[in-house]
Amino acid sequence: AFVAKHDIKLVIPFSINAPQLNDNRHIFQIYQTQAEINEASVNLFVDQFKGFHTVIIDCNDSTSKKGPFTAGVRRQLEQRGLEYSVTSLKSGEDDFSKAFSRKKSNVVILNTARSQELGVAFSKIDGLKVVSPELNITMFGYTEWLMYNRSYLENFYKYNTYIPSTFNYNPLTPSTQRIEQNYRKNFHSDMQNRLPRLGITGFDQAYFFLRGLHKYGKTFNGAAGMLGYEPVQTPLKFERYGNGGLRNRSIVLVHYAPSHKIETIKF
Repeated sequence: AFVAKHDIKLVIPFSINAPQLNDNRHIFQIYQTQAEINEASVNLFVDQFKGFHTVIIDCNDSTSKKGPFTAGVRRQLEQRGLEYSVTSLKSGEDDFSKAFSRKKSNVVILNTARSQELGVAFSKIDGLKVVSPELNITMFGYTEWLMYNRSYLENFYKYNTYIPSTFNYNPLTPSTQRIEQNYRKNFHSDMQNRLPRLGITGFDQAYFFLRGLHKYGKTFNGAAGMLGYEPVQTPLKFERYGNGGLRNRSIVLVHYAPSHKIETIKF
């Protein structure tokens, strides 16, 4: 009510419970719910890989929360008349092999994000490639996979892996190294070893809004392309929510290319 009365911008960086967003045009909400991220990931997957044959691997994980994603993918593929196969980590070699197309490139998704099942999946696909080296296989994962770089980095490269996320922490870029060095100098410690790095998240948010307000004043709405700012870790892109405030709708694909390069594709 205060920002509406005094024509001030308000940024909500973490909370997902902001009913004022419905009718207060002064609000920027950064946080995206898991349902929103899931919907965006499904759309990205189907749009980017509509020319591929999709293989869904059941990992028999009763604790998995990825059912809405795989169900959304199957629903959209069926609506578009696109074929897909379903197999299992418990399938024998012949049945597992039959799920993969010999005519199209294959894109694989699992119905869990857990590291243990991912390792088993990579082992089965490695075995499949020994028998059928001509198969073209791409992996499409989950944000949690970004935590498994140490264990599966070479597999990510080998299978041309794409991971949807709202951020990409890359410790090898000069901009990341510069911020981490300055952080260490000023606070005499390293950032917490978690994803995303909250110190860099705060930097990206502050730089985005301060630069936007400096350049555009009260007309700044955070739309794509307004600033030309290359985020260090966490991109932002806002869209108007009905007649209310602005919601961050940014999502990226982190791509591990077979050439051993990591790129961030922004949407």
